[in-house]
Amino acid sequence: MWAFIYNNTPAKMIVYPKCTTICMVLLLLLQDTVTEEDLYKILGVRKSASSQEIKKAYKQLAKEWHPDKNRDDPTANERFMKINEAYETLSDSAKRSQYDNFGTTAGSMQPDHRGGGGPFQGFRGFESFFTDGPFGFSFGGGGSDASLEKFRLTIGIYESKVIPESKQKPYLLFAYADFCYQCMQVQGMWERIRGDLDTIGLGVGTVHVHIDQPLARRLKVSSIPAFVAIVNGKPIHYNQRQYSIVLLREFVRNLVPTAVVKDLTDSNYEDFISNWQNTNKVSMIFCDDGAKKSMRYLYAAYANRNQVLAGYLQKNSPDTVGFRRKYGVNHFGETLILFNENLETPVAQINQYVPIVGGEFSFFTLINQMKNIPRNTMDQVIESNNYLTVPRLSSQQVFDHLCPPLSSKRSKKKIPDHQEYLDSFRHYAQHHQDPDDRVKYGYLWEDTQTAFVKQITKGQGLANETLGTLKVAVIWRKDEHKLLYDWLEDGWYLESGLLQQSRRRLNRLVDWALQSSDILPFVMELQHDLIDEHRDNLLTRIKNRLWDWYDVIWDKITSVDEITMITVATTIVFIVVIGLMMKSMVAIEEEKFKAEYGEKSKKSKNKQRNHDIRPTVYVHPLCTENFEDMLLRTEPGVRTIVILVDEESQHKLLEQFAAVVHPYSRTDAFKFAFLQLEQYLPWYRRLLEETIDNKRKLHTINMKNCIGTVLAINGPRRYYCMYHAYAEKSIGKQRNGGAFMGFEADSSDEELSADDLKLFQSDLLAGFGTWMERLIEGTLKRYRVDLWPNMYLL
Repeated sequence: MWAFIYNNTPAKMIVYPKCTTICMVLLLLLQDTVTEEDLYKILGVRKSASSQEIKKAYKQLAKEWHPDKNRDDPTANERFMKINEAYETLSDSAKRSQYDNFGTTAGSMQPDHRGGGGPFQGFRGFESFFTDGPFGFSFGGGGSDASLEKFRLTIGIYESKVIPESKQKPYLLFAYADFCYQCMQVQGMWERIRGDLDTIGLGVGTVHVHIDQPLARRLKVSSIPAFVAIVNGKPIHYNQRQYSIVLLREFVRNLVPTAVVKDLTDSNYEDFISNWQNTNKVSMIFCDDGAKKSMRYLYAAYANRNQVLAGYLQKNSPDTVGFRRKYGVNHFGETLILFNENLETPVAQINQYVPIVGGEFSFFTLINQMKNIPRNTMDQVIESNNYLTVPRLSSQQVFDHLCPPLSSKRSKKKIPDHQEYLDSFRHYAQHHQDPDDRVKYGYLWEDTQTAFVKQITKGQGLANETLGTLKVAVIWRKDEHKLLYDWLEDGWYLESGLLQQSRRRLNRLVDWALQSSDILPFVMELQHDLIDEHRDNLLTRIKNRLWDWYDVIWDKITSVDEITMITVATTIVFIVVIGLMMKSMVAIEEEKFKAEYGEKSKKSKNKQRNHDIRPTVYVHPLCTENFEDMLLRTEPGVRTIVILVDEESQHKLLEQFAAVVHPYSRTDAFKFAFLQLEQYLPWYRRLLEETIDNKRKLHTINMKNCIGTVLAINGPRRYYCMYHAYAEKSIGKQRNGGAFMGFEADSSDEELSADDLKLFQSDLLAGFGTWMERLIEGTLKRYRVDLWPNMYLL
């Protein structure tokens, strides 16, 4: 069925078969022989399963996977061997206990001669002579204390077993070494508390810091003896200066975050147990007299925090009278209550009654023996009721648990739309529970699990709008990535009359699917895991990732030998010192440079600043008043550079003219002037008639074509050189002698081409710079003048 949507988005229901997963995991041989296989999953039983359940599961699987019955399956023989190995280990109580604590199987429980027994391990008759001193000192390589050696961990066991299990089952490790007097003193306290830790559900282990140096570095053990707790893969150190059982118990108690168990009273317990729609979790309440919560309950709640919401209620408090009366809480012993969707009637309740027997001794003895609920009882109750009647598929873990792959069993999964559909479907599920636990019910939110919903519906929608129903599917997971399913005919009705029809059809569909999985017609390959709605927020995930990186980096650093560390540290210090010295030397050189070249740099900056300023050139107007001073009375070597302009082009041309002649303005060899053509065009015409084409009178001269012409005049020596943009462009072409200067009729303004007009407007002085260089070189043509024309105004 499909997910329930709070924002009225359509959703639907799915029914899928439950499966028991058989996980085949690669066996790894580490420093010590360790298996990463879960033998309980191989046999398809719970960790709390009895010997009869293990034997029954073994017979069924052995018959199913016998090689003679699966000759076409190349993996059948391997699976059959693993099933036998799992049964051999779990059927023996001693081997099962060894596997639960350290993960070693029956095939790997061989004596370890690589350090655990010392160099005299082979000489059994003389072993005590070398290993048992009068003060308990260990002269062997691995120590003589059997209890410490029994629980000793290696880096392989730590990585493959302790770290993964610490997410649900924290570990307390005792770090010790040989010839450590304080370690021997603390060891007695360790022996006393170890049994209590096993009772409340903590894992235990020991670390020999000399033999298992990589593990000691990984745990950041800096002194011995030391206690290190492993919680959710992170080491937490016991930092008290004194060692006592009271302080150590308090350290163990504080390992569980306070947010795992919430304190409850009559004012807030209803909100707590009614929050199942948001959390998708069963609510669990533990009732006891003590102000401090029982560590058995704390660690049971921590181990099941992903499935169960835990609360604590103090029975002797006046604020809890209403709850105790409503649910019949025991006044003497502990009480454990679990709630699912039904808030009026608990789904499970354990009252640990204390019978009163005559005699003072018997009374108190029974109180001490019977008022506490064992941890394994808590785990069994939680495991049997760790999901709601119709749980939401809120993560891949929930989906895998309710519908595991690779099983002959089948379960049923539903997913409704609005609240009314969900309530109707939940009422059906509560009254149709399968006694053999082959059918499971659930739903999911379509807006969260969008990819899964879209894939299984093939984009056809979640609801039948015509009939007003929601889709229901029966699902059986063939393997980890493939599932088979079928749809309920017409879907799930809400109307009371048609609702009975939906229920009958669903009963027939489930019974039909339980007969054989091969009859389910549709197949789907899971492309993505379900999104985990309960995962930590982004900030917490980033913090955890940074912590993991820190652990890796620290482990790499601390795993380096001392000589290498000293060498690296010396090299780093040397590089830093050299760098500081070089920096000081550079600073001194900079100060010296500034002192010596400061003034020069200042002048250079001023010079650069002057370059950025527009150049200043004194360009005088050539007129009748200064004609003789500018042309006739100059020194023989001085030339006057005159540019011809009109009123319209004067400003623009003079800017370009000044930019070109600025480098030449620093000497006395040149004077600069401009001639206004509107006033002195006749003077220019007579100059041309005298020098270039004296056979004709230039009455048709075009003033526009004369704009931009530059004359380099040497008055005393009676010659001049001429620059004209049109002449520069037409070099090499056959032209009349005076056409390019503007005094021919066909050179009129009206007959100029578009390119010529563009040239006169923007590029009149484009070649002027080159012309000045040729003027300095003396390669320009000189035009001789017998007598300079007189200048007068028009």
